[in-house]
Amino acid sequence: MDSSTIRFRALGGADLRDAGERELRSVLAQPKRLALLAYLALATPAGCHRRDALLALFWPELDQERARRALRQAVHFLRRTLGAHVVEGHGDAIGLTPESVWCDVQAFREALSHGDVATALALYRGDLLDGFFIADASSEFDEWLARERAALHRRAIDAAWSLSASREAAGAIAEAAEWSRWAAARAADDEPSQRRLMALLDRIGDRTGALRAYETFAEHMRKEFDAEPSAETSALVAAIRARHTVGSVPGSITEHERIAPPIAAAQDPPMPASPTIQVSEPRPATIPARLRWLLAAVTIPVLLAGAYAVRSARQGDAAAASAASPGHDMTTDDAAATQPSRAPHGTVTTASPTARRLFDAGLRALYDQGDVRTAHTLFLDALQDDSTFAMAAYYVSRCDAILELAGEERAMLAGAMRLGPRVSERERLMIALAWSTTTGDPNRMALAESLATRYPDDMEGQLALAGALEGIGDFLGAVPHLRRVIDSDSLAGATTSLLCETCDAFDDLVNAYLLADSMPAAERAARAWIRRWPRSTAPWSAMREVLSREGRAQDAENAARQLTALDASSDLTLSTALIDMHVDDFPAAEQLLAAHSRYGSRGTMELELWWLVIAQRNEGRLDAAFSTARELRRLSQADSANQSGAIAEAQVMFEQGRYRESAALFDSLSAMTPPGQPLAPSSLARQRSWMLTHVGTALVAAGDTARLASLADTVEGLARLSAYGRDWTLPHYLRAMLWKARGDPRRELVELRRAIWSPSEGYTRANAEFARASLAVGLPRDAIRIMQGALRGPMDASNFYLTRTEVHELLARSFAAAGETDSAAVHLSVVARVWRDGDAAFRARARRAATNP
Repeated sequence: MDSSTIRFRALGGADLRDAGERELRSVLAQPKRLALLAYLALATPAGCHRRDALLALFWPELDQERARRALRQAVHFLRRTLGAHVVEGHGDAIGLTPESVWCDVQAFREALSHGDVATALALYRGDLLDGFFIADASSEFDEWLARERAALHRRAIDAAWSLSASREAAGAIAEAAEWSRWAAARAADDEPSQRRLMALLDRIGDRTGALRAYETFAEHMRKEFDAEPSAETSALVAAIRARHTVGSVPGSITEHERIAPPIAAAQDPPMPASPTIQVSEPRPATIPARLRWLLAAVTIPVLLAGAYAVRSARQGDAAAASAASPGHDMTTDDAAATQPSRAPHGTVTTASPTARRLFDAGLRALYDQGDVRTAHTLFLDALQDDSTFAMAAYYVSRCDAILELAGEERAMLAGAMRLGPRVSERERLMIALAWSTTTGDPNRMALAESLATRYPDDMEGQLALAGALEGIGDFLGAVPHLRRVIDSDSLAGATTSLLCETCDAFDDLVNAYLLADSMPAAERAARAWIRRWPRSTAPWSAMREVLSREGRAQDAENAARQLTALDASSDLTLSTALIDMHVDDFPAAEQLLAAHSRYGSRGTMELELWWLVIAQRNEGRLDAAFSTARELRRLSQADSANQSGAIAEAQVMFEQGRYRESAALFDSLSAMTPPGQPLAPSSLARQRSWMLTHVGTALVAAGDTARLASLADTVEGLARLSAYGRDWTLPHYLRAMLWKARGDPRRELVELRRAIWSPSEGYTRANAEFARASLAVGLPRDAIRIMQGALRGPMDASNFYLTRTEVHELLARSFAAAGETDSAAVHLSVVARVWRDGDAAFRARARRAATNP
């Protein structure tokens, strides 16, 4: 590929970059001109296309002269943006200059034509221009796009099945199962594909996986079609169930090494119809089942005890205030309606005055009163009055999300998407952005930027763009958009709304600075938030988190006490234990947790056992940590969406040197699917990419690098389905481990630089490997910076897989290499103290730390 080539990815959403990998956002922000580029790049036969045909496709509503002018302007824009050489004209035809644009669709087709199926599937991030549409293009263009999308989708599925068959024939059982799941997931309605998956899983010995695939498909059939699987499928499953033994599974992870994760079912507690909490005692919102699954599998559910509790606490404030206020009367204007409103203003598309009045009343109920149930009813009534009212459907879906009605939320949002062509550009962007966020579409950035750029006074657009920037790792780039939201708030002090944009902006601002490892700025933001709303629990929760990470134990405890004074349900004991951990006083934390875990609900016990595992691992007491992890796993079996016990167990196995057992358990977790409402493909891809990364880490530690390259390729394909930048870094980490195994620290370091998403909240094993590689090439200052960031991060989520004590030990090495012996001694003293009473291997390391000058 030439160094001046434009890179155009159209599979799984549009991505357009110049030769320097800079995103060409101006093109992405203009759907029709992007569609013209896509057609020129993808339409067959390749080459030039007649101008009159392009006019009919893209400007059917214009007369000949105006349409030709629009085409000329579009071509001029593409030449100016992409390069004058990119679009060429030949008489009355237009095309792209050969080799000027690299397109993943053409690369996908070429790879398949050469039999390179693995390369082709790595390119297939998702359906062609997924979620993309143009309101005023011709039906012929829509039909072309749908036809090409379906054809590519079918070719990808067929290719995956062929690759699965070839890998099975070669004895690569795990890869065969992986590709069969990949194919079946993209043919959810195709019963023969589902049977093929079940048969393969049964054939390779994964009877549990085959039965789970059947249950998932049967539930899908009931929900989507109100039907049961066919007699043929039922007979296949009956035959699988009739077998009482499971044959051994060949491959790098054998059947006796594979540890099946717990399978159980539990329901979320129902939401009370009318909350009775007082304003001064808000309670944290519950977490939807599908979100708890994702947190359990990837980021661990106990994030709620740290910075991620901030938004829940703020929602608790809103729910409490709503409960204390009178209900909204949809037929009369109440006193609140005469005050300045937080509800968004702007035109919405409906022909019904009644529907508009109901819609406006719903906005007031939601934004001004925080009365989500009344708002939900009003938006539904508006939609019933006008079935084409897209924004009413959009707001019903937002209420569904707050009420944890995941299936209804997605279905209503899909309905709003179908109505999108009838609405204004602003409405269309808002709906498309919500859909991309729900599905994890990597195209979210382009949509957020379009909304924020075209409608700069729309604070939802500013928030969305800030969130998208944070997601891709541009943490400080999000700050101006968040400050704009905060500065625009003319109703400071009103906190009754569950959709408080200013609260969200403060929350995200603190988080952006934490992710950027800018602790002073995070503290200033939290203090500004407290000054704005001193009686709200959310800013105090944020302040407690920031001060804990700064190691200021007394100040953090004061913030925790203030939080408890505002919210009697806040757990001061757990807060104190976590603060103790951040200053490396693990015995004190363990004592608090061990005593406290004897009381409270099962959920409370699980949370405290989780943190107890972390404390014991940091102390080097791995036998005790393993016993605690097993107890946590036993308790969490009652909730099949919570895999924290299995994850803890797998990680302790790794630290005990039981690498293959750890790899087997992580591998099993990668194959798990959530109960109940299925996650979006992007969320499942996130879960699988993280678990497979841990598989790679464990296999490397076992000296087995045979699967590492294929694991890196698999994780890269999965990560492309995610809109979250942290996931994109995982394949770089795995490839760095490959270069490490080959003894090439410089190439390892190049990949590790790409593997760092956030200094403080990335995958901290990447931080550690980066530091080791930096020391190997004589760059101790780089090692110090990256490990200090890890020390200021949380101890769970992606930071769970490296203990603070290991961070101190590596920092001591780094400072010593830099000639700063005093700083090295400070960190060595922590290592000597914390591991002093650990298992034998850790006691030896503690003695070395104590005697090291």
